[in-house]
Amino acid sequence: MKSVYRFALLFLVMGMAYSQLELFWKGYTNLPMTFIGGTAGSLIGALDSHRAKNNDKLWPVYLVGLIIILDLEFISGSIFNLYFHMNLWDYSRDFMNLDGQICLPYALLWLALIPGTVWLNELLRWKLFDEPVPPGLWYYYKSLFAFK
Repeated sequence: MKSVYRFALLFLVMGMAYSQLELFWKGYTNLPMTFIGGTAGSLIGALDSHRAKNNDKLWPVYLVGLIIILDLEFISGSIFNLYFHMNLWDYSRDFMNLDGQICLPYALLWLALIPGTVWLNELLRWKLFDEPVPPGLWYYYKSLFAFK
């Protein structure tokens, strides 16, 4: 039960954090985006928790995190945009897109945001659940390029 509570709390915080990011980037957001962002953030956080317990490298978390984000974006875009016509996003004019739901430029943006997501997850686990103090944000970005 404790792990369900932790996952739910991280889901909510990550969803709200993503909504704030989207508000900053686009000037608006939608409720489904909070759930999509919360799902991506909490799944990446769960991957990072597993990595931290096993003292593994960070770059696989970044790579699998990108796959999670692109899968979620494609599946939710296919449901919300193509089936329900909610038009939450449209990448059909962007370079190397797949059905207008995912594209290369945004995939690179998501990859650039994953180290911050991992850092926020570890910061929240430290503040909320008494886990070890995480290194600074720069550590996670350095590890993205150093394959640490």
